[in-house]
Amino acid sequence: MSKWKSILVIYDVEDNKSRNKVVKELESYGKRVQKSAFECYVDEARQKRLVSKLTGIAGENDSIRIYYPQDDVYDIRKGDIDIYSQGNVFV
Repeated sequence: MSKWKSILVIYDVEDNKSRNKVVKELESYGKRVQKSAFECYVDEARQKRLVSKLTGIAGENDSIRIYYPQDDVYDIRKGDIDIYSQGNVFV
């Protein structure tokens, strides 16, 4: 059985065409949480595909980073806090 996990992908891509490709790819894996950041939910196979696709898009001066949150993630908005833990949402 595959283990699913949340990852955070942050990018800084210079070329507009390449940046649009990165955004389109990330949209198929998760949701945008900031202008240049996506939260994605992947298993090992999807993660490998995503890394492979992003590697093919990234240029020499581009930066694409993937972070693996180990603990709870706090989504803090005015008057509201949600805590995400292991793919579950606690309010």
